[in-house]
Amino acid sequence: AVSTDLGSWETFRRIPLGNMSFAMQSIQSGKYVRAGVGQNAQLAASSDAIGAWETFEWIDLGNSQMAFRSSQNGRYVRAGVGDESFLSATSPHIAAWETFILVIVPE
Repeated sequence: AVSTDLGSWETFRRIPLGNMSFAMQSIQSGKYVRAGVGQNAQLAASSDAIGAWETFEWIDLGNSQMAFRSSQNGRYVRAGVGDESFLSATSPHIAAWETFILVIVPE
């Protein structure tokens, strides 16, 4: 979570799965985003298929802001800081680091 520009590496396709569940597919690689296993549950666009670890819940916070919850571990996705500036599904609640802004890019 360090880029200040919006390019293909920062762009994902949202794939609705029903009941506010969705998967994210990287525009750059075509791989699906998965929440990692273990304590840091780091997100990575590394999967070839959608499964439980690639499924997230979309939580609309209003004003184009949203949060995501991992369907597998029930934790919210958060942006890290400093040396841990990666996205991870580790937070038990929604606060500033778990809030994201939706930018719609035409395909």
